[in-house]
Amino acid sequence: MIYKIIKTLISISLWVFFRKRVINHREHIPANGPLVILANHPSTMLDPFIIASIVNRPVYFLAKGAMFKNKFAAKIFKYFNMIPVYRKQDGDGDMHKNEQTFDKCFEHLEKNGVLLMFPEGISITERKLKPLKTGAARIALGAEARNNFILGVKILNIGLNYDNPHEFRKDIFVNIGMPLEVNAYSKLYLEESSGAVKVLTENITTQLTSLIVDVKEKDQEELTEAIHNMYKQTYQEEENIDKKDKLEDFNLFKNISNIVTYFAKNNTEKFRLMYSRIMTYLDTCKRLDIEEQQLNAIKSKKSLPKEMSLAIFRFIFGLPLFLYGFVHNYLVFVITPKITRMITTELEYKGPINMLIGMFLYIITYGVLGVFVFHITTSWTATFLYVLSLPFSGLFSHWYIKSALLMRDKWRMIKIFYKKSSLISKLIIEREEIIKDLSKAKEEYLRAALKTDIII
Repeated sequence: MIYKIIKTLISISLWVFFRKRVINHREHIPANGPLVILANHPSTMLDPFIIASIVNRPVYFLAKGAMFKNKFAAKIFKYFNMIPVYRKQDGDGDMHKNEQTFDKCFEHLEKNGVLLMFPEGISITERKLKPLKTGAARIALGAEARNNFILGVKILNIGLNYDNPHEFRKDIFVNIGMPLEVNAYSKLYLEESSGAVKVLTENITTQLTSLIVDVKEKDQEELTEAIHNMYKQTYQEEENIDKKDKLEDFNLFKNISNIVTYFAKNNTEKFRLMYSRIMTYLDTCKRLDIEEQQLNAIKSKKSLPKEMSLAIFRFIFGLPLFLYGFVHNYLVFVITPKITRMITTELEYKGPINMLIGMFLYIITYGVLGVFVFHITTSWTATFLYVLSLPFSGLFSHWYIKSALLMRDKWRMIKIFYKKSSLISKLIIEREEIIKDLSKAKEEYLRAALKTDIII
């Protein structure tokens, strides 16, 4: 019961926190039977929240044992369906307790339960998959071995692809793979258990890598991000693709990362020239206080008056609703980030803590305001409609502020364009030349892919 309440509140909070949450291949999630869910781990608590919210069954989480040292915390964590696992790097001398953990996991799977694990064993916000621990494969194979490989355990790999897990109203693309049948490894396990664990872990790694954007080096990640931000608008226009299509955007991102990785490995000089040129271009935009994405739009000056007129129209007629939402949500808007900064300075915890604090503050604030309005109106209908209006007006206020800032940036762009038109023209030409060179690099990569075993 408590789990269902918590899950409902978390699901609502995720709906508010993310601008868009796209689930690819939800149909791959088994409706019943023992299941081990594995995922990459870029954002501490957000990752398990997201996965639990899309699985229509109670999910049990494996969490580091150090969190269970406090007896009160240990009791609380039980309501979140958390099972302690002890790691060598924590250095607490409790590794022997993992036998109990494994037994609990086996028993849970034997009851057709769902286990969620993050086999990287660490949470860092990077676009790459860290080396996987073997614990997940050992638990899945161990549960099957205890039941003569007739239990039917499946492994479901999930790739979590955030725009930015630490900022409010960003997008997430959840990519779900085909379930792996663990009993398919029975023969290998009976011959050599360690070999089966190794092969299964390798297969998990391969599939999980295919579900995310995986870039191993920092400079490659920076270049991939930069090219994606520059190229996606041109790509969408050329291919006539909906800008809201997150699957297409993921595929574009994935392809760019493959191309960048290819040149980093096979043509270091070209990679370095590409990196230097694009970073120099972006630094110039930054020095001029120009949003790079707007350079593509400013080429067609005819669209600017129309865009600005529409923005001013929205600004004027949206003002009353903005004021209503801003006044009612102001305290939570201001207090939430302040409390988050007091609690943690670690980037990986910023997003989830921000979301949780916001959730509780909104419940308290809306509850108090609801009681106050009911006291005045004595009408349940009026109170319900009033409270219902608060989160939607709050989201509108956030969008309104973002739109106002965007309108300010466009005004700045217009002013800069007329003051420094020659410099802006040079930047636009440089941008077009970079896009052309990127298209040539893509063609070179595709030619190489046809001759070798490179995955496109």
